Amino acid sequence: MKNRFLSITLVAMASISVTAMAESFRVGRLTIVQPWARPTPPGFTISAAYFRIDNPGAEPDKLVAVSSPVAGRSEIHTTIMSGNVARMRALKELAIPARGSARAEPGGSHVMLLQLNQPLVAGQRIPIRLEFERAGTITVEATVRAAGQ
Repeated sequence: MKNRFLSITLVAMASISVTAMAESFRVGRLTIVQPWARPTPPGFTISAAYFRIDNPGAEPDKLVAVSSPVAGRSEIHTTIMSGNVARMRALKELAIPARGSARAEPGGSHVMLLQLNQPLVAGQRIPIRLEFERAGTITVEATVRAAGQ
């Protein structure tokens, strides 16, 4: 019984490790960690995508362009609070500090996916192309899921 429990535990840990590794993408010195996008409610043609960008290098970088074949248009956005109203504003770039991280997260900077070709459904994986000033370009796979999952 004890050996069976240990075997099941090791298999579960290995599965978590493989999943975690699959959720990171590298371009140059940058690592894009756990990209995900929100599912769309019925009738909506917009969504948002989120991730963390780690930069262990000595030089800063910038995310300068985004695109996805699932959307007619994609933009880098930030959320600004004006009183009790959240407003989104397009950004030209997202700065990634040297030896630091930048986050695309709910309530902050994020990727807007506009004019979606079809609804985004939980469990689906979608490609998002990220272009950096120094590191180059990479296409990551974002998992569609609700926040907190």
